[in-house]
Amino acid sequence: MKFLLKAALYVTLSAAAVILTVFLEQKELAYKISDGLFLSSVILFLFGGLSLAARHGTFDGLSFGFKKLFNRAKNQTYFDYVKEKENSSKKNPDFFIFIFAAVNLTGAILFASI
Repeated sequence: MKFLLKAALYVTLSAAAVILTVFLEQKELAYKISDGLFLSSVILFLFGGLSLAARHGTFDGLSFGFKKLFNRAKNQTYFDYVKEKENSSKKNPDFFIFIFAAVNLTGAILFASI
């Protein structure tokens, strides 16, 4: 439910910005909004990619190394650590990050074409 409220708020604010820009015909404002939306979409895509990589175990070796370095993983092998992490971690992906990034990118393209 929270996701739907956030999405509805985001779409409403984006639509209001588009309507104001189109009706007021302010080209400089449209370009600034386009730049902001493009930058936020790039950051969201990068953050989504990092979280997706982390979910698939890309950083498990680094995490295990630091735990061994600071003696938090005593008498534990890497294999045991990975099995324990697979059993305890949640696997539902955060695709809403990519959806918001795509919406931002679409808004950036719309504002740049004004």
